[in-house]
Amino acid sequence: MHTKSLIMKYKIWLPLLLLLTVQQSKAQNIFPAAGRAGIYTTNPSATLQVKGGARFGASNANYINIDSATGNLSFNGSSQYRVGGNQYAFAFSGNPNYGLYFNQTNVRYEFRNNAAAPSFYVGADDGNGVFTGGVRVGNSNSAVAGNIRWANGDFQGYNGTAWVSLTGSGASNGADKSLGNLIAPTALNVDLLPNATNTISLGSTTFRYEDVHLFNLKFSNGTTQTTAFTPYNAGDGISISSNSIANTAPDQTVVLNPGTGISVGGTYPNFTIASTLTGSQWATGTDNISYTVGNVGIGTTTPQAKLEIVNGDAKINGITIGRGNGIGGNLNTAFGVTALVSNTTGSFNTATGFAAMQLNSSGSNNTANGYAALFKNSTGSSNAAVGVGALFENTTGKSNSAFGVNALSFNTTGNTNVAFGVAALFSNSSGRSNVAIGVDALRSNTTGNNQVAIGDSALYNQSGGAGQNIALGSKSLFANTSGSRNTATGFNAMFSNTTGFLNVANGYNALFSNTIGVFNVATGSGALESNTTGHSNVANGKDALFSNSTGYFNVANGSGSLASNSTGYSNVATGSGALFSNTTGFSNVAYGINSLLSNQTGSNLVAIGDSALLNQNGGNGFNTAVGSKALFANITGQENTATGYNALLNNTGNFNTAFGTNALVNNTTGISNVGIGTNAIIANSTGGNNTAIGVNALNINATGSNNTAIGRSANVSVGNLTNATAVGNGAITDASNKIRFGNTAVTSIGGQVSYTTFSDGRFKQNIKEETHGLDFIKKLKPVSYNYNVNSIDNFWGIKESTEDKANADVQKAKAVQLKKRYTGFLAQDVDKAAQSVGYDFSGIDKPEDDSKSTWGLRYSDFVVPLVNAVQELSKQNDELFKKNDELSKQNDYLQQQIEEIKRMITANSNAMPENTTTQQAVLSSIDASLSQNIPNPFNNYTVIRYQVPQQSKQAVINITAADGKIVKLINLSAKNNGQLNLQTSELAAGTYRYSLIVDGKLIDTKTMVLIK
Repeated sequence: MHTKSLIMKYKIWLPLLLLLTVQQSKAQNIFPAAGRAGIYTTNPSATLQVKGGARFGASNANYINIDSATGNLSFNGSSQYRVGGNQYAFAFSGNPNYGLYFNQTNVRYEFRNNAAAPSFYVGADDGNGVFTGGVRVGNSNSAVAGNIRWANGDFQGYNGTAWVSLTGSGASNGADKSLGNLIAPTALNVDLLPNATNTISLGSTTFRYEDVHLFNLKFSNGTTQTTAFTPYNAGDGISISSNSIANTAPDQTVVLNPGTGISVGGTYPNFTIASTLTGSQWATGTDNISYTVGNVGIGTTTPQAKLEIVNGDAKINGITIGRGNGIGGNLNTAFGVTALVSNTTGSFNTATGFAAMQLNSSGSNNTANGYAALFKNSTGSSNAAVGVGALFENTTGKSNSAFGVNALSFNTTGNTNVAFGVAALFSNSSGRSNVAIGVDALRSNTTGNNQVAIGDSALYNQSGGAGQNIALGSKSLFANTSGSRNTATGFNAMFSNTTGFLNVANGYNALFSNTIGVFNVATGSGALESNTTGHSNVANGKDALFSNSTGYFNVANGSGSLASNSTGYSNVATGSGALFSNTTGFSNVAYGINSLLSNQTGSNLVAIGDSALLNQNGGNGFNTAVGSKALFANITGQENTATGYNALLNNTGNFNTAFGTNALVNNTTGISNVGIGTNAIIANSTGGNNTAIGVNALNINATGSNNTAIGRSANVSVGNLTNATAVGNGAITDASNKIRFGNTAVTSIGGQVSYTTFSDGRFKQNIKEETHGLDFIKKLKPVSYNYNVNSIDNFWGIKESTEDKANADVQKAKAVQLKKRYTGFLAQDVDKAAQSVGYDFSGIDKPEDDSKSTWGLRYSDFVVPLVNAVQELSKQNDELFKKNDELSKQNDYLQQQIEEIKRMITANSNAMPENTTTQQAVLSSIDASLSQNIPNPFNNYTVIRYQVPQQSKQAVINITAADGKIVKLINLSAKNNGQLNLQTSELAAGTYRYSLIVDGKLIDTKTMVLIK
């Protein structure tokens, strides 16, 4: 049956191959559905590329041509370029909204802009063009006759000589005009036509353009001109007659009678009248001046009040009101006995109070309010003193402000000071640019500059030094003498500071005890309160660095942070209670509430997160904790790193690394463990040198050591294994010194190269030649099977997680695994086969207790008995080859005999023609045959002998693989006895069948085995 099937396949495929060859030779005009086609090019760059010109058309007269040199498209004869309605005829590749568009709806061609809106269109109904936006005609910079431009607010055209306005008289009603050198009647617009030369009519007879704007209007009396023009807004008109100016509405009248007097009449007599008469303009009576309405001016014709006196003083009961008694001054105000009494040239001064500015001579722009305020000022200017004795001693100091009794009292030459409060800046003499607000603020300062004190007794004792201090708060910087550039804000802030500089204290008692410490920053009540000489510290929060005395380079942020530190240095604490107990520890970092709370002397520690390293106290340190309660219970453990909530929570061991929530959470004395991932090595207590990477990795291990788990839930089956390794999601190792890759869903493990096994002969002993081969191989039972992944998971106690149940990819992989067929052996069967022949086979991974562990096979170990088996077969094959060679020699001898018989028959046939039929009968009796290949099995090379009748037309040998697919088809040219030397380097190892087919008839089929 199989032989007939091969004959049928051959009869079908051979004609098909011939037909395909013929078809390919004729299919020159058929192009593939995918790829590219080229004309005159073998490397087209587009779906169709024509290298050269192209012509499209049914005749030589009417066609479309693409030029081969330029690529230009041209239309010849009656051929046309047409576009459908509501489509672009041309569009810009950079923005397809630009282009020429045929609007079928509106029957017009449109030039469209970047928004696909028409900028210009030509209608098909009337042929008119319409611009929807602005139009530029010609080049505005090109003076060519016929060009039009917009310039100076006007449309202009170039007439060949000059640019002329296109909007002149008559262009439009109401156009603005510039008038000058009028030599003829000139119209402002069509409604304003003057009556005579050199006249201008303003206004409109039709009231269409009524507004008239006049700028720099000049009046002329015939010989001279003036630009003087006093606007007068008096209603609807003005009547001027003789010496009377009358307002026609409502009823105001002003009559000027030079030499006799002035009369003002009407309901609204709001006029100012100046007369050239030298005599009094008023009648003398009981009162020298009696005027019930309007203002009175003395020394001025334009009084701005009921009574205004210019260039003079007034006295009321001996109190001078005016500009002072001196001469030469200008616009001074003095109110009080001897106020400004010595002023000579000082101007713009205001002195109010007995002896205020009494000695001022040339000082200007001063204000003194109070008894003896600015008393000794002579040339000082721009000072303000309010209060008894304020700026009393000031002589030449300027731009000072003193408010309060004796404020800046002793200032003499100091400038730009501000004192607000009793005795504020009391002792200041030459100090400048100081601000003191509060009773006794900066009281002792004499020469210090650029200081700010706000609060009673703030900077009280400051005397000299560079100054530049800022004190805000009662008694802040109270004891400071020469310390400079300090900032203290709050009651008693930096109270004890004497010479310390560049400190900042903000809060009640902040830096209270500091004396000479520098570069400190304290913010919060009691922050750095005990610091004396410590420098370069930063404390933010109530009682932060409270006990620090000489410690330096510390940073504390948070209430009570580093509160107990005394001499410790280079610490950073952020969070309430962070490093609270630290005294002498240095180079620690604590970030989070109560982080490193208990540490006193430990150094080089890092804790980030609330309660991180909370109990650390002592040891060599070098611990790092990042995360809430990380390394919480650690006391003396050192060189640990914990990152994540509860990481290494209960640790007391050393050299551990935990990264992830609850990583190594139960570790106590275990050392040198690495857990990366949530719940990594979560159950470990005393085990050491374990490495777990992945969520829940190695979470069963408790006391085991030297284990490795990489991957989510990669694990050991029990908690006390040693040197076990699990790699991959859900990989489980069930014995010590064992490595497992992947979980039950894995369908392939491998790489681009083979796995290398350590096999150095220098390190092997008790070497013996392996004797088992065919005896063991023949007893093996190859099987195909499915994996029951659920039973494997149940055996290892793996429960499917909620996430995996909901994960479609996981479920799909699991379903594929359940259906996938595998080929191999059963470990128990292999063990029985090995035992049956007395073979201690290393390829069996047999568990000590199969109730806790699984069986396994090392398939690579099967190579050794297989090699032995092949060698045994090769030996047998060599023996067969030897026998076959002997048979071949016999066959050659027989063949020679046959040839001799043929020669004799031929000779006889020549002698006896009548025996031709007999000769043909003899020849036809020589049948075709196929021999077994030699050697067999073989490696890449073998020999196949065959016999083909001389009169046959075609003979082939085809080679098929185990699946029936033809892998080789070889035409035989030699007739009669032939030999095929077969090279098979391109074929894979396996079993093949080869057949001889003569003139379409299957002669024979043999089996050969290729090994590599």
